[in-house]
Amino acid sequence: MTEELQEKVINIFRRARRGEHVHIPGEEDGEMVDSPDGFSYVTLKQNQDGDHHDEDELVETAARKHYLVKMLEHHKDAIRINNYHVPGDRLEEFMSTLESRPGKVLEIKQFLPDITG
Repeated sequence: MTEELQEKVINIFRRARRGEHVHIPGEEDGEMVDSPDGFSYVTLKQNQDGDHHDEDELVETAARKHYLVKMLEHHKDAIRINNYHVPGDRLEEFMSTLESRPGKVLEIKQFLPDITG
């Protein structure tokens, strides 16, 4: 997702938090949806160029990304910060283990690894 598109999505969430109507004419601009599990999400049917999404390209890009998951853990008399490196192709596997891991998720950062080094 480009920074411009990411900013549009963030603005939709900001407007919803302020109680503003968030259905934007034209689905390519995004629409906020409240899911039955209590979480909200913004759905986009087109990319920043107005084209429909290419599933293969999206899946390939997601697999190349990596994530740094920062977690707080109480260990004996100390508090530790554990930083997990999670390849994109294993993100769902890692997320499914969070409930059984000790501690609390503090932050998740996404990055593309340097493949030239």
